[in-house]
Amino acid sequence: MANDRGEKEEHYQKAMQAAEKALLLNSAFRHQVEAGIPVWDAVSMLGKDDADGMGYWSFGACYYYREAIPGIAKAWNAHWIQRARVFMKRREEVDPAWNNGGNLFNIAIVYIALPQSQGGDLTKSREYFEKSIEAGLDPMLVRWGRAKYLATRNKDREAFKTDLEWVIAREPRQGRKRPYSWNIYFQREAKALLDSIDEIF
Repeated sequence: MANDRGEKEEHYQKAMQAAEKALLLNSAFRHQVEAGIPVWDAVSMLGKDDADGMGYWSFGACYYYREAIPGIAKAWNAHWIQRARVFMKRREEVDPAWNNGGNLFNIAIVYIALPQSQGGDLTKSREYFEKSIEAGLDPMLVRWGRAKYLATRNKDREAFKTDLEWVIAREPRQGRKRPYSWNIYFQREAKALLDSIDEIF
């Protein structure tokens, strides 16, 4: 496991490079890139068969921004989140239900991560959390993420409490859209967040 910031940077860059290699199997996309167009400006050439590659590229870019770029530098490196969002939006166009709504969940998170001046939108984030549930994503993940990221940004203590209490009350084997161990993790996280509610709000 990479702990050093430099190691993380290397790993996430390699992940994006591997995703790009997969996407370059699309000849129309490859011709655009070979002509000097950045990969994020050539996404219109990608289709449903490229959804996984787009997913891995955007995942790598988001985590590169989150884990490898120091806090003080994040303000002038937000273009990595913008680039990731370009891939996410294209994937939404060609395969809206990709990963059972996982892409829609990621878009919701990006709307929170970006400042309003760069396209951040908390109302849109709420809409995409709902869309991800409608597309089949496990509501335990969605409610945990919505509480942790959206309710805290909105300073909505009641929404925070409602979602986390729902997560804790759910039978972890119910639905089984993801491994049992993940549901236990979300419940443990939910309890820890609720225990800190007075510090968060």
